[in-house]
Amino acid sequence: METRPQTSPRPSAANANVGLARLDLAAFALALIFLLSGLFTLGNYGISWDEGLGNMFFGNRYAQYLLGFDEKYLDFATILPEEQAGMLQLEQYTPFRDRAHEFPGLIDTLSASFMRVFAYQLGLADPVDAFHSFTIVLAAIALLLQYYYVTRLASRPVAFISMLLVATYPRFWGDMHFNPKDVPEAVLFGLAVLSFAVWANKPSW
Repeated sequence: METRPQTSPRPSAANANVGLARLDLAAFALALIFLLSGLFTLGNYGISWDEGLGNMFFGNRYAQYLLGFDEKYLDFATILPEEQAGMLQLEQYTPFRDRAHEFPGLIDTLSASFMRVFAYQLGLADPVDAFHSFTIVLAAIALLLQYYYVTRLASRPVAFISMLLVATYPRFWGDMHFNPKDVPEAVLFGLAVLSFAVWANKPSW
């Protein structure tokens, strides 16, 4: 039986695959540049009003509680000795101790964990910068997830353009340095919408 010789892929198809691979690489490079540009400019931003009033206080309390499940850290009305001796000493002055519901517990806890590790334990950053760094890391990861989801919904070129538009949006880039509420909320809401859109195209459990 005569066998046909194997033929190589058409040049156009091969070129298309190379182009798509380059888009994937460009998306990763864009997310990396976005991350580094945010981290290296942290020193240009200070603490925001909301952070000083509650985000850092509640975030530190929740993080401390999760380390040992000591319920004293959930008694927000009490000023603890370690708070009086802390580097920032913001906790003892906040008048919002009874407003825990106004501050995002999950994001504040993760931000405070970054502060404890990178500022207090490793000494790699200022406490405020370390607290802010979590939101920047979250935003960079969100860009990659956006690229992945939009690729499934449309195409790689469309996904890269959408990623580029978000990454270069001034309000998003600027606010991620000191806004622990709006930026994480936008990220989580956006990813939830994209996840639902992907599922709606091919429903499965």
